Amino acid sequence: MNWKAMAVMALAGTAAFGLTACEKRLKSPGERGVCYSVGHPASGEVKFNVIARDVPTLEHCAVQLYNVRMQRLATGTTSDWTEGSYGGSFLWANNREVRYSQHYEGPRLPFLVRAPGNRLVQPGSIVIEDEAPSGPVTVELPDNLPTKP
Repeated sequence: MNWKAMAVMALAGTAAFGLTACEKRLKSPGERGVCYSVGHPASGEVKFNVIARDVPTLEHCAVQLYNVRMQRLATGTTSDWTEGSYGGSFLWANNREVRYSQHYEGPRLPFLVRAPGNRLVQPGSIVIEDEAPSGPVTVELPDNLPTKP
């Protein structure tokens, strides 16, 4: 192969790589403290629906998204994954876990997994089941409870 053909092939490869880099990526709203559910209406445009405001962390948003998924499962209005976003990142929830990625098109990493008792914990966490008490449980009332006026 001569050097001219190699130069043309290299230029074509560079141009093809450049065009793939120009693809429009889906961006999550970067508003702090707002947890979104991602919807895909028939119009084709992606819609970000607010689930909750004043959410302190990504973990809290992941739990909110998981709860939304459980509600949608009860009504039969969900697919395999429920998508969400928080602070510029994306979340995907199914019945067993919540996954995370900084880009919609990027790799989805395990973020929270379901543990016994339907709790969401970080993958690899040690979960200790508390044994239920065998007898009756009594709770003492505190002395400083407010009273009705």
